[in-house]
Amino acid sequence: MEICVLNSQVSVPDLLQNEPGLRESRPHQGAVRDRIFRYLLARVSNDGGRLVDLGAGFGLLAKIARDEGYAVTAVDARAERKPPEGELGSIRWVQTDVREFDISGFEIIACPGLLYHFDLDDQMRILERCARAGVPVILDTQVHVDRLVPAAQTGDWARKLVARGPYEGVVDPEGDTSMAWIGNAESFWPTEESILRMFADAGFRKAAIVDPLFTSKFGGRRFFLLNCENPAEETPAETAQRDRKHMTNLVKQGQFDEAREIFEHLPPTFAKVADWTYLQAVLQMQSHFGEQEKAAATMLQLRDCLQDFGEAYSEFMLKSARYFDSVGNLAEAEKTREQVFERLSNPALMRYLILRSIKTEAPDDVRRILGRIESRFGDDLDLREFAAQSYQQIGDFGAAERICRTALEREPQNAVMLASLGYAMFSQDKHEEAASAFERACALDPTDAKIPERLISVYLKLRRFEEAERHARALLSVSPDNSRVHFYLASALKQTKRRQEALEYARRAAELEPDNERYRKYADDLTRLLAKSAGKLPSSGAAAP
Repeated sequence: MEICVLNSQVSVPDLLQNEPGLRESRPHQGAVRDRIFRYLLARVSNDGGRLVDLGAGFGLLAKIARDEGYAVTAVDARAERKPPEGELGSIRWVQTDVREFDISGFEIIACPGLLYHFDLDDQMRILERCARAGVPVILDTQVHVDRLVPAAQTGDWARKLVARGPYEGVVDPEGDTSMAWIGNAESFWPTEESILRMFADAGFRKAAIVDPLFTSKFGGRRFFLLNCENPAEETPAETAQRDRKHMTNLVKQGQFDEAREIFEHLPPTFAKVADWTYLQAVLQMQSHFGEQEKAAATMLQLRDCLQDFGEAYSEFMLKSARYFDSVGNLAEAEKTREQVFERLSNPALMRYLILRSIKTEAPDDVRRILGRIESRFGDDLDLREFAAQSYQQIGDFGAAERICRTALEREPQNAVMLASLGYAMFSQDKHEEAASAFERACALDPTDAKIPERLISVYLKLRRFEEAERHARALLSVSPDNSRVHFYLASALKQTKRRQEALEYARRAAELEPDNERYRKYADDLTRLLAKSAGKLPSSGAAAP
């Protein structure tokens, strides 16, 4: 009896693209199986249905079928393979011998990784029952392909071709391993030509050979699609996905009219991470056309598709909250922020979100994240230093002072926190306290040039010009090209009536930083002041010329 082989109709496209590790000489078996299985499910039925997974093993493919919308019954004889109840979800698990299980009433039969664990007689009985069921069968099994047999992983049996009636293959002495079928000591692995003959003899009329042939650690392995009259070349879901990608590209190119024409004929999407890029394009298109209500609804979809995927997506969640702010939906804005802030636990991510929020001028978000740091990481001085600096960047110097003082209670000799405290006090015009903090910081860390630099600026505010001059000269002795310190020294000298010397340092500051308008103007003003003073000479006591 002949069988119609639809070899060209089911070839999984781009299987090895964008999959880490799959371009190696031996691609990872599990990743390949999962992807082919998911691909074939879409071609057999686009509406889900009742599916039985014969020899479900640990339920990996049963879970895929469940997630794709199928009502799954998983059958396996070994109790130790059953996943925990919390992982099964809607999967019905039956512990029994697949040879005795009634497969009638199911719309799809999955037989992945089962057939090659039986001898030939049992294989034929299973195939005959599947053929009589008259429903599509997705079958995955080892086949003997001599060139793919890895000698290091197998024994002499793997290349010892034997005949079993009209079929050829190799006999695997499985023994009582955990992967073998219970009570089955050896199994038969047919060649590809023989397994097609087995399908025909079992009563199948249609068999699609699924490309690519892939490998397990024992050799060649392949999927077959049986009892399927017309495997779809492109499912409706894939057609819609292709159109979504086209629409997304049109939006990126600014072709909004063409994009909207495609969008109006697309089915609605569900909130999945896979739809994220497309939904962003929809949002951009709706915003372009001023469709604010529709755009807000799309933003809700975007937010909801990410909220269950952990804190890694927090940046976009915050963007969503700010969008809701901009359209006046304060309730959704607050709801979104609560979802973000209540789950933040990664210090590196918190730092990143704070920096991004400072850049986008969102100080309230900065404060809430910093509050999370204060409550959860109070003992981490590095994070406290970062928090103090962040408060300063958003202009909340009182909060920066609080952070610094709390940290200094635990570590009073921390020069960085003392310097941060000095800056916070200076920014609140508490110059005496700022000077005290900077002086202590200088004593603890004389190598940090920024600390004496800030101390000099405080001395100038306090009109302690001699101390400002002394520290400026000391700093210039080790950093002679510091334009800011040259400027500070010029200011101190001017205040102590040494204008000519002040002019020298002011000009040097302007030379070092020629684009600094303030330095240039200060030098020009000193020049005019000195010229004006020179014009008054000789003094009033001298005789007129």
